[in-house]
Amino acid sequence: MKSLIRTGVLLLGCLFLLLPVRAQWSGEASEPIQISEKYIWDDDWTIDADGNVYFYYLSPDNMRIIPYVKKVNYDGTMGWDAPIRLSAYPTLTFTMVNDYVTMDREGNLVAIVWDERLDSVNRNYTATAYKIAPDGKMLWGEEGVNLCDGESLRSGLCMKLITLEDNSTVFVYSGSLKKEDKTREGIFMQRVSADGKVLWAGRELTVSGNYPFLVNAGNNEFYMVYCTGSKPEVYVQKYDFDGNAVWARPTLVYGEGGSGTGGAMHTVLCVTSAKDGLLVGWYDDRAETYAESVYLAYIDRNGKHVFSPGDAGLKLGYSDNRQLYLQCVYNEADDAIYAIWREMDDAQTSQQLKGQKISVSGELMWRPEGMEICWMEERQAGQGSVQACKDGGAVFFYMTQSPYDYNHTKAHAVLYSSEGDLLWSTALLDGQHAASDLKSVPLRKNQWVVKIRDGRNYEGQGGAFDNFDIFAQNILTDGTLGSDAHLLANEHVVSTVASFSVSPNPVRESLNVQIETVWPAALRLTLCNLVGMEVAMLYEGRVEGSEMLSLTRPAGLKAGLYIVKAVLDGKESSVKVVLH
Repeated sequence: MKSLIRTGVLLLGCLFLLLPVRAQWSGEASEPIQISEKYIWDDDWTIDADGNVYFYYLSPDNMRIIPYVKKVNYDGTMGWDAPIRLSAYPTLTFTMVNDYVTMDREGNLVAIVWDERLDSVNRNYTATAYKIAPDGKMLWGEEGVNLCDGESLRSGLCMKLITLEDNSTVFVYSGSLKKEDKTREGIFMQRVSADGKVLWAGRELTVSGNYPFLVNAGNNEFYMVYCTGSKPEVYVQKYDFDGNAVWARPTLVYGEGGSGTGGAMHTVLCVTSAKDGLLVGWYDDRAETYAESVYLAYIDRNGKHVFSPGDAGLKLGYSDNRQLYLQCVYNEADDAIYAIWREMDDAQTSQQLKGQKISVSGELMWRPEGMEICWMEERQAGQGSVQACKDGGAVFFYMTQSPYDYNHTKAHAVLYSSEGDLLWSTALLDGQHAASDLKSVPLRKNQWVVKIRDGRNYEGQGGAFDNFDIFAQNILTDGTLGSDAHLLANEHVVSTVASFSVSPNPVRESLNVQIETVWPAALRLTLCNLVGMEVAMLYEGRVEGSEMLSLTRPAGLKAGLYIVKAVLDGKESSVKVVLH
């Protein structure tokens, strides 16, 4: 991998100040967990229902690239004594768009390997699947299950896997399969039972297309999103338990031909599940103005477009900037969709992240141009990721990098309520290292987990921009890092704050803060800017019952929008105010 400025590709970093690595989630942003022992070529990960995280990575070992799996428990301790090595054969390492792992219905890990075990002479690859129990036992044997009916592939790309309700696993990939001197190209599907039996052996199901994505449809059915054509169109089809198409014809998701996407569609598409259907997001420059926009399609269980624009997609942001790299998530708690994307100016020197809330009927719930997740500045900004919150709203993750030094990169998480109020902002990772690929997994219990590829161990070795290890850190629902003991202790306690308001608003010379507490509590009242940074202390002391605090407006602050944040016994509330 090369640096952002040298390639123009968004490879943004997080900074960790590396201290001795501890086998638990750190309470300090400078102490994440190092996952891989050597630099990695590719990686993937997944999380189980109990919050245990499984990391899959390809790493060099004796001149070969070896796939390893490592388990990290919910509390950040190591789940196994050592990583599990899956294959000793030469492995396909240059395909960077695979999903390698998923969880089955019983809490076991299913993993996939591409290697040369059947045809090392011609460098042809085969796909092999493994199932690993939570205790590390290999449930499908040490050699796994071959998915290609004993044959090798000329190529394989975009492997995806998903577990159905009967605990079988469906695998799909696009490539070229040679069998009995006949070569077939397209998307191949295979299904393996819970006990490791290949169910579609000898009849690999083929679809004309490439770059598949899978979403569970329930009732032992699944959706597959895929592309066709050199100027691609995007389709979705539902398949049943036996791999038969459910709909009479696939639904055209996106029919504008990929104009201005700047790359293959598998690097542009965002595919995820939603209520009674699935979401497909992308960006394009259909008007050929050199200013892309982000779009979202919502397909229901019958293959119909939920949003009225149909295969044109619902436009999510109306700024004049270039809009790229959409990510989205459906939140069942408030029945809404949350999206994040990257924006840049015409010169591509100033960048920012935008967020949007979308109703399930296709209404933009926040401002038309989107919510500023981070402000437009002269820097690289991106690697956006979004996850749902259990009470509604969403947490947005992003990274920024100095335009003057490749190593000056940062990572943040910001939580927005369903109404669009900023509840907290946390600096996750802040140090002095080249890094890239910030990703997150869904909320489990009281925390999210992020991972990045960090190059701190290779600085000064000529590979600072090419070699990376995997690092991971947790983020709790209150924006803190480390142990969730304080959250568990108060899990069933009524919030300390009964009501909280500020008047007058706008604020000129003074402000009155009305606060009601359920019981006596320690109060810390601060004024913050819109990214959550404290700019003034307003009050610190104890309050009891209903109190009115008359405070003077802090001197030296510019007029504009701010946040008054109240923290009572660790519980936060906030109100937006305008200073005149």
